[in-house]
Amino acid sequence: MTKVKETRRLFIAINLPEPVRNELAAVGSFFRNPAVRWTPAENLHITLHFIGETRLDEIHQLRKKITAVTAGASSFEITLDRLKVIKKHGRPVMIWARMQAGEGFQLLASQLQKNLPGDDTGTPVPHVTLARIKKGILPDIPAMPDVKQLSWHVHKFELMNSEPGNPAPVYSIVESYELKFAQ
Repeated sequence: MTKVKETRRLFIAINLPEPVRNELAAVGSFFRNPAVRWTPAENLHITLHFIGETRLDEIHQLRKKITAVTAGASSFEITLDRLKVIKKHGRPVMIWARMQAGEGFQLLASQLQKNLPGDDTGTPVPHVTLARIKKGILPDIPAMPDVKQLSWHVHKFELMNSEPGNPAPVYSIVESYELKFAQ
């Protein structure tokens, strides 16, 4: 008898418009290295808040709380800024697409962080994780290529579920939330 998983691994994200997702997915073609694991295009997103393991019987209340906490949140502009190698203790661990976001991003992310379960602390940094670099390996990473200055208006965000997958997790939308139009 198969045991049903009684929790979901949840996070809140901004899913990327297709042209932005395609542009960022193409970055992986500028170099290949077995130590670098590129994020599949369908998984590219900007995390607003990581919630973590949540019991199935708590999800309905969580969805209602997200609606209440973000009821007055406004839409905002976001722009792809640059690619960046993120280092920890002097060694590369990730490749990010760094974003510039309007005040609406910080307000939304801080409201979620302050009012929902999760371990997020500090000021949210708008970014997309393009690749993770395996521990113990120091790949020769070339200079990051320039990318188009893509901008878009963020008018919604999603509560997402993450299921283990091979070679990458599988993400699915639990619920979408519309943002008020900012004038």
